[in-house]
Amino acid sequence: MKQYLFLLWGITSLIFSSLFLACSDDEPGDKTPVFTIKEEYLQQDFDQKQSSLVIPVETNLAADAWVVSSNQDWCVAAKDMSGSSPAVKVLVHANEEPDVRSAEITLKSSVQNYTIQVRQLGYGPAILVKNPNPIIDAAGGPLSIIVTSNIEYTIEQSENSDWIKTVPATRALTDKEYQYTVDANPYYETRTVTFTYIYTKDDKIRALCSVTQNAKDSGVSDVEEKIVSTSRDKESRTLLMASLVEPPIIQFGIKRLIFLLLSNIFLMAQKT
Repeated sequence: MKQYLFLLWGITSLIFSSLFLACSDDEPGDKTPVFTIKEEYLQQDFDQKQSSLVIPVETNLAADAWVVSSNQDWCVAAKDMSGSSPAVKVLVHANEEPDVRSAEITLKSSVQNYTIQVRQLGYGPAILVKNPNPIIDAAGGPLSIIVTSNIEYTIEQSENSDWIKTVPATRALTDKEYQYTVDANPYYETRTVTFTYIYTKDDKIRALCSVTQNAKDSGVSDVEEKIVSTSRDKESRTLLMASLVEPPIIQFGIKRLIFLLLSNIFLMAQKT
């Protein structure tokens, strides 16, 4: 009896040691390097006066592992490590010229490089659309169009645009975000609506925003989609039940033998 208990203690110790090592092996020694800036931050428009903003950067790289630069003296960009997460601080000086001016901010790392396009109004009349060519999913959803201007303007929409509905908002002179909801596209072809922003005193000063919605997927019918979805749900439920019923130790592959051996030892110990 004692020899069985001693053997049982030894195997149990081996099992716990194996489990600990397996868990330790699952943890990677080195983190996967990350360096990401959301697409919404890659275009920045400013009015004429001096302004600044902070652009968040998602990264686990060291501060000296990535660089920031600007190609124009009036647009200053630098790393900002003072907060809880890394960022890029941008400062644009006041524009004393009549025309819109542009700059590029470049971020470089071993993981990914990014270019941020910067535009600034002058004192001359102008209209800037932040993303002039948005693409909407076929399922529809929210749409935001940001317009920066120093003048009053009207908005015209192209024909057959009733599938884009305006969400009421207050009007601002310089920086305005227009909110819309887009219906799902029931057709197997893309569709487009053009917004035209026209200066009320000179119709030659205008800006365009062409909104394109993807076509409904013609590769899979609605019935086939439902069948595929149901099949995937059943498969997920089967895997979930299997993971609940099967002892966790068996999930380690080779430890299945140890589990069976341990069971046999218990049985032998009871018989003696």
